Amino acid sequence: MEMNGLNEAQLDLVYFALNHATAMARSGGSELPFTVADRSDGRELTWLEDATGAADLGRGDRIVVVQHSVLGPSKERDEIPVILVELIDGDMAMSVAQPCRPGGPHRRFAVLGEPFQLDLQPAPA
Repeated sequence: MEMNGLNEAQLDLVYFALNHATAMARSGGSELPFTVADRSDGRELTWLEDATGAADLGRGDRIVVVQHSVLGPSKERDEIPVILVELIDGDMAMSVAQPCRPGGPHRRFAVLGEPFQLDLQPAPA
């Protein structure tokens, strides 16, 4: 997966969070949303009740917020369930979506295709 505008540390954090989320989903867990803060003394994983206001948790740190989401329908596609990884690092923010098939009583969670970058923009103030 190619990510425009990201350095190695940012990519490493995005992949760490995405791998953690997909591993939890494959094992039947649904501990989303969560954040991972990349600090000078290591990484800190925090589970959240919901993702509202999560960006405020990591001021001054590189942080990702991971949650279930759905990309809306368009002329080219139906709604797509995704694991959404939102990176905030200083004055920039970007999102990565991993298409998936959610698990249920009679089917297993599955990753569908490759993750893709949604945007690169200034971080929320």
